[in-house]
Amino acid sequence: MKPHSSTLVIGAPATGDKYWPRPGLTADLLSALENDHVIFPGPRRTGKTSVLKDLESRAAAGEKVVLINTEKLASPAALIQTIAKAVAPAGKLKTLAKSVGSQVKRIKGIKVPMFGLDFDTAAEADWQAAADALLTTLMEQTSRTLIMLDEFSVFVELMARKDKTQAEQLLRWFREWRQRLVDTPVRFLLTGSIGIDSVLRKLQLGDTINDFRSIEMCVPSDAEAKKFLSQRAKENDIPLKPGHSAKIIELIGQPWFYFLNIFLAEIKTWTRREGREPNAQDLATIYQDRLVGPGNENVKHMWDKLDEIFLPAEQRLARELLRHMSRTAHGMSLAEMENVHLQVFPPGGSAETAQLDYVLRVLRHDGYLIQSTIGEQRTHFTSNLLRDYWFRQHA
Repeated sequence: MKPHSSTLVIGAPATGDKYWPRPGLTADLLSALENDHVIFPGPRRTGKTSVLKDLESRAAAGEKVVLINTEKLASPAALIQTIAKAVAPAGKLKTLAKSVGSQVKRIKGIKVPMFGLDFDTAAEADWQAAADALLTTLMEQTSRTLIMLDEFSVFVELMARKDKTQAEQLLRWFREWRQRLVDTPVRFLLTGSIGIDSVLRKLQLGDTINDFRSIEMCVPSDAEAKKFLSQRAKENDIPLKPGHSAKIIELIGQPWFYFLNIFLAEIKTWTRREGREPNAQDLATIYQDRLVGPGNENVKHMWDKLDEIFLPAEQRLARELLRHMSRTAHGMSLAEMENVHLQVFPPGGSAETAQLDYVLRVLRHDGYLIQSTIGEQRTHFTSNLLRDYWFRQHA
């Protein structure tokens, strides 16, 4: 008998029948990619990689759609090598290596073996020459080619820590590359859990991505979330009484599928342990004890990520704003946030400071905060789960 396969995906990207389709988002991405290169930002654990894998699976005959995780790459040469292996036929790599090798021979101090260089070695010797050779190949493409670079912002951040000058060279070359590909069927899609614009602001290189179109990862609607909870509960033999879906969404705040999956898994564990189906009050207990309780790691990455996206002074202001924000379910007005800014950087204090509007923009962009569009337009955490976790961290 074939064992039952759970459709609750908590760690790995959701693929196949475990992937919950996002037709509206997919249509937006495909439409934008017809004419533009695209940035697809969004916080961790919101399903970006699953969406990219779905795009990869949709490639028609003759098309080439590749997904490259750049998070573990550390140099321009590594990026060029990885893209070349993904899009160029094996035979073409030899031609590219030969082309680069002829240029490398002219570089003082580099010895080329009798039988030439392979492409990896050529890229290590002169990544810009290797990139130009690869560009020539891409410009010859006649069918749709989509190159998706996942966690590109993390790659840029790590590379800049090692060699800021080289990071700038790569980003400026990459921009020129895209300009030369504008009339070809080749498109790039970049994504990352750290906003690429905030990373490049720190490097003062924001102009290197101003040709991209941005399509943001959007939170599922309540109706979509209820349908998701109902179907996943049925598929995985999890008791879910009428009204419980609405209660779960009320408790979490923003119903990203990742957090809904965690909640369903915890309900299943609780039911097995207690020997009965949970009621509405039990759901609140499961939420407090299992989703935001001490030792919970579901949103810890958001706490840690502040070190990566902000300079020290900006990080101080961001943490203080979030600490104050976690104390209220009603959020904060602009005047209240300006007061926090004055507390952190009082007039006549140290020369260290941070711009409030920039810090708020990044916190909104990277999934921490959201601003209401009605009434006082107060700013609050994007989800109850994140706010309650933040409050616990400061308790």
